[in-house]
This record gives sequence, structure tokens and C-alpha cells, in this order.
Amino acid sequence: MKSSSRPKKGPDPLNGMDSVGSISDLFQIQHTSFGGRSCFSNISLPRGTVILDAEDSLGESINYEFRKEVCHHCLFYSSSKVMKYRLSADELESLDEQFKGKRFLGAGLWFCSSQCRDEFLRQEHILDLINGYESLLNGLMFCQRRGIDKEIDEENLNSMQIDQQAIETQWEQLCSEWVPRIQKLKPSKKLTQLPYMTDDIYCCARSLCRTLFQLKYLDPESVTNRSFQILQSNELSKISRFPILLSFQIAVYQTLYILLPPSLHDQLSIPKFRHILGAEYGNAFGIWQLGESVGDREYLGYWVFPRASFFNHSCDPNVDKVRKGRKMSFILNRDATSHER
Repeated sequence: MKSSSRPKKGPDPLNGMDSVGSISDLFQIQHTSFGGRSCFSNISLPRGTVILDAEDSLGESINYEFRKEVCHHCLFYSSSKVMKYRLSADELESLDEQFKGKRFLGAGLWFCSSQCRDEFLRQEHILDLINGYESLLNGLMFCQRRGIDKEIDEENLNSMQIDQQAIETQWEQLCSEWVPRIQKLKPSKKLTQLPYMTDDIYCCARSLCRTLFQLKYLDPESVTNRSFQILQSNELSKISRFPILLSFQIAVYQTLYILLPPSLHDQLSIPKFRHILGAEYGNAFGIWQLGESVGDREYLGYWVFPRASFFNHSCDPNVDKVRKGRKMSFILNRDATSHER
């Protein structure tokens, strides 16, 4: 199976920078003098210039506490009111016979209107994603019924000494010992090997599920895909600061390995999984409540826009991020001269 491939390091993302192609006529991606990459203007640009509109997010995580209060299509937040519209088995039966007669829990999806629900359903191959979400929701409910086997010793996990070799060893052990053991089990027995699914594991697994779904059908030659493939992984720096993340990552991978339906399971591999999370750690954008001041707005979750990940992350950025529904606009907040970062 593809998902049992041995973990291995991917190519240096900096070497593939030139293969991304043009993201915009207004700027280009270049190496910086202090390492990494950033965007530099091709021409002088006035304040207020929209330098990028992006609707091509990869992955999306809505915080568990807001899962019923945020529209899973347009991301409207209803200020603590539960969304009125959900998916029903009848709607899915009309799309595909595989749902006929099956118990359906709603796949953890809520919508602000029938229009948003219907637009969500009109996405190509969307049943693959709904199947994945539904399987993860069933797994969450199974874990909640089963209860916690043992408390997680966070202090001990966070005291681990982390270096690149320690990370590689953990993944190699998972690949060589755990995966072959799980492959031999019947589906009903695999479920008993599911790690306890916390709210955080569930939300992360859903985000990974969505990313795998999108990558499956994304044009490999698209700028979005090529930008994603060369995003710098912050795996080592992040796990070094928070060692517990390594055990968390492995639990998420085990969850996906056991629960993903075949149409998405064949997209799961350890190198791809690690790149997705490693890229998220330094390149995700927050999904924030709209219409409130910075101090009063709710943090609803996060998503990744690969094409926008090269903008500077300075303490005094010259680019503002503005969300409208599922679109993120990146707008200059002051004049930029030609070749300015």
C-alpha cells in the first residue's frame, strides 16, 4: 500500500523555487539575504494595491468549539448560534447510491444557508471528502463511547530531547512495526487500535483529510500545487519547541490510517503527511471573525494559501490580509518601490 512507504526526506524546497512559475505580474519570489524567500515588487506600487486575491486554500481547520457556529462553506460565524442547515442522508442518496440505507451523521458539516450547502455539494468529487469526514466523525464518537485508556503525560512528553534523528526514528518505527501490524487486521479489529481521539486530533485529522482530498484532484502543474510542494517545512523547529507535537502527529497519522476510506487512503503517505503539517506550522493563516475589532474578534481556525505564503512575516508588514468569505485579499498598506520586499 502507498501509505506504508518508508519515511524519507523530501527535496530541498529552496532548490525548486524557480519551478513555481509566475504568481503575479506585480511581484516575484526571490531568496532573501538572511535566508528563505519572500516577494519583491516588480514595479512601484501605491498603497491600496491588491497584490493578490486567493481562493485556492489547501486544508482548513475550524476550531472544535466553533464547529456548529461556523458555516463550512463561506465561513460565516453566527456569534454562538448553531447553524441551521446540515447534510441529510436523503440529499446524499440523490447524488450517489452508496449512501442508500446507510446511517448518516452529517459528516460534521454545518451551513448558514441552503445556498451554501448546495454550493458545497456541487464541488467536484465532493463525496470523497464527505465520506472521509463521516468516517472521522464515527471514529470520534467511538472514542467518546470507549473513553480514555490512560491520561497523557504531557510533562514527560514535553521533556523529550528532540533532534532530526529522534523524529526520523519515531516515524521509522511506526512504518516498520505499527503499519504492518495494522495491515494484517480485519476492519473491525483495526478500529480497536484507534488512538484516543481528542478534539484537537479530530480537527487536525479533518484538515489533513481535506488537504489530501484537494491534492488528489489538484492539477500537479498548477501554481498552487507547485507553491505548496516547495513550502518550507518547520517540522524540526516546531517540534523542538513543543516535543509533545511528535506524539500528537503520530496519533493523527494513525487515526487517518485506520479511518480514511479507500478513495483518500491511497493518498496518505508518511512523507506527504509530514510535509503538510511541517508547511502548516510556518505558513498557515488564521480564520478570524469578521466585523469585530482585532481585540474582540474570535479565532475560528486556520487554513493555508500556498501562493500567499511567500509574503513577509515581519513585525511591521506592508501587506494587510482581508478575508471576504472564502477569499483572502492581500493589500499594500503603504507605497512600495520597485524591488522592495
